Amino acid sequence: MLAATLAGCDDGTPQADKGLDCFPAEAARWIHVIQPEPVKKTAQPTSGSATIYVDRSGSMAGYVKGAVRGVDSPFQDLIDSLPGMLGQMDIDARYKAFGLNVVDLDKNAVATLQDPAFYNCTLADRSRCENNESRINEILKRISATPDEMGVIVSDLWFTDSTVRSTGLTVMQPILTDILASGRTISIYGIDSPFDGSIHDLPVVRPGDPKAVRYKGRHPLYLLVVGSKAQALGFEQALPRSGSGIVAQAMKEGRIPHSIFTVDPGPLKPRSKAPLERGNSPQMQQASFQPMQQVVVQQFRLGGDLPPRGSPPRRKPTWTAPAADAFIANAVWQGPLTPKLRVWRRANTKCTKSSWNAPVALEGDWADIPGTEQRRLTLDPARLAARLGRGGVYLLSGELERQSVISPNPATAWMTDPRWNLTVGAAAPTARGKPATFPTLNLSELARIMEGSLAFAAERNGGGILGFSVLIELQE
Repeated sequence: MLAATLAGCDDGTPQADKGLDCFPAEAARWIHVIQPEPVKKTAQPTSGSATIYVDRSGSMAGYVKGAVRGVDSPFQDLIDSLPGMLGQMDIDARYKAFGLNVVDLDKNAVATLQDPAFYNCTLADRSRCENNESRINEILKRISATPDEMGVIVSDLWFTDSTVRSTGLTVMQPILTDILASGRTISIYGIDSPFDGSIHDLPVVRPGDPKAVRYKGRHPLYLLVVGSKAQALGFEQALPRSGSGIVAQAMKEGRIPHSIFTVDPGPLKPRSKAPLERGNSPQMQQASFQPMQQVVVQQFRLGGDLPPRGSPPRRKPTWTAPAADAFIANAVWQGPLTPKLRVWRRANTKCTKSSWNAPVALEGDWADIPGTEQRRLTLDPARLAARLGRGGVYLLSGELERQSVISPNPATAWMTDPRWNLTVGAAAPTARGKPATFPTLNLSELARIMEGSLAFAAERNGGGILGFSVLIELQE
């Protein structure tokens, strides 16, 4: 006999769940949603708008002057091709420039941004010169305040804001945290570029250390892309097809390293319809007792007689994570993961979030899989029935929570590589020498701050990055 089944509507028929609104939010995030049409293999967003913010600090003129037009001119190519590339993603783009202030650019924006004079200043009062500062923090604030718009920043990551008194990039962390906690994704791309100009604000560690240097050679250029995960992945897929042959080829050959920061590092595909390996235990069998319409939730019926002594062992339902394809490529996710298991008991069949009693934490039977980063949860029917206690319909949800982010992270290793990152101690010797490449000062510090922002944002959002939800009908 069933101790409790779905009582259903007033006429006694089971009520169909009509969507995620029928489930608690903590469990709903892991449930498969039936798509109105097959999910596309590409991560193309349907429409939207974007602002491309171009740094106009004085050092940016080096990318214009150092380019060999049509042969090695990634900055000019990006300025030419970004609006069209975004247009192919159905995203309407416009240009703004930023330095001391943010400036709207007209229809001649491409020509303006490719003119070295745009990055110079002839004012007698140098404090009013746009190229004196590069307030990336203010641009990130603007992007944070416009969640429905995609933001693309083109910069050498030279940051200076005379109104900020804190050290270096510190001011950016709360802004980056807010962006990530809102569910948006931040991608950073490094582009090896020709350069002929000035590099400013080098640290003076010892008397005589240069604070600025004229340099001709290679100097990294960066793209910071902020948008939905679909937009960020669409941008990543579009770069190898960019109108710029230089950029497209470099992307295809892996010469444009990039890192993707997102609180949900899973791929753009529906949640699994059957996340648990169901096993063959007669006490916990896969069933179909709850009708569904807009979602798919794996269902089990728990109960029945124990097998006779001496019977061969049966395989119990298990969940193993993370799977090999659990994360998008280049995503920053590595760090300690802690398992969590919760259960809700159905209170009524009205198909609302309040139809479930308050969640109860369970001590799951978790095990490490040797030689891997995976954890495995085994649902033992006898122990689970004892923990649930009384008959009824239960919603069981398990997940792996991100406790922190490894720093330096494997996905940001390139941002600490000496080919890209210039340490304070190496700044003066590099400035005095004739390096083939002049790296970016404190790029590793930006990586650390972004990793910290991701950890804070993940914690704010509950921490779970992988999980499952199943329905269980307990018999007596």
